[in-house]
Amino acid sequence: MKKRCKNVSLVVQNGLTTDKDSLLREEEKIYQEIAEKLGIAALRLGYCPEEMLLDSYSIIEDTGWAYVNYLYEGETITIQMAKDYTEVSGSVQWDGGQKKLDDVNNEYGYEIEAYYIDEKEQKYGAKILYGNGYYEIFGRFLDKNEFFSILSHIFFKNV
Repeated sequence: MKKRCKNVSLVVQNGLTTDKDSLLREEEKIYQEIAEKLGIAALRLGYCPEEMLLDSYSIIEDTGWAYVNYLYEGETITIQMAKDYTEVSGSVQWDGGQKKLDDVNNEYGYEIEAYYIDEKEQKYGAKILYGNGYYEIFGRFLDKNEFFSILSHIFFKNV
């Protein structure tokens, strides 16, 4: 079953609440804070597996980067967002290199390049350029199809 990522686990460092009634609002606040502080549309997950939980986030204004971390099957899935893709997109490399996978047919028409970061360890990543932003999502996925399902439903919303 496909659903919006609505689960937020306890994150003391960022002051997130675990009140079930406010989980979606907390995630939306994170997206809005990223958009306001970096001046880019935040990457949003239109689908995530049931077990995938929002864990933490950080925004580093002086470098122009934001990080949103999810927990999934005991692993951290990271979304990185940067405000000037012309300065960062050519310089970002994952540890261990990368091997190009198929481009993703995103339901919203965004061009998404998918990669194996470490085929043996089942680590995948994707790079997206949108507006004036540069975006990456990466981590270990035991099921490659789940990774592609997440990528297929990524979207952006200006606030």
